Amino acid sequence: MEGWERRKARLFFALWPDAAVRGRIAAQRPAVGRSVAEENLHLTLLFLGSVDVEQSRRLREAAATVIVPPFELRLVRLDYWSRSRVAWLGLDEAPPALLSLHRQLKAAAQKVGLALESRRYRPHVTLARDAATIAPRPIDPIHWTVTDFCLAESVLRPEGSQYLVRQRWPLRTEVGPAVGGAGATVE
Repeated sequence: MEGWERRKARLFFALWPDAAVRGRIAAQRPAVGRSVAEENLHLTLLFLGSVDVEQSRRLREAAATVIVPPFELRLVRLDYWSRSRVAWLGLDEAPPALLSLHRQLKAAAQKVGLALESRRYRPHVTLARDAATIAPRPIDPIHWTVTDFCLAESVLRPEGSQYLVRQRWPLRTEVGPAVGGAGATVE
């Protein structure tokens, strides 16, 4: 058992793009604020916060039962939230499969007793924090074929957060024969 599975960890479910998509996303980072490192670029599905060992185990079991088919995302605009001073990339439209994935993971987290944020889910990829104001603008669409999702850990370091993918699950249209871990990969 790895160390993260034996302690409380700051976890979140996410979509993690492959290197090619990450490179296209990284090319859109504005020259303002603290840029998110290319290897950390992702789309958060659900921030979980501090999760204990038993909750983590139950969340991973629930994640293995998620039924969502693979889907396509289109990142089409660079935008900015002035309150949090975040530059981000947004979608043209959130596909129903993405929203279903978010709902299933949220239900699993609530079932294990996690207190979740009450904000409306706004799928995006954060590009920079502490950013100066930028004007929203369209970008050449970035197409992203989503075939899996992951559980990631946020490790706080003096130089900034480091995100570590801890486990992945494939997207699929039906439950596999060995529910409770079928198809999951641990990194």
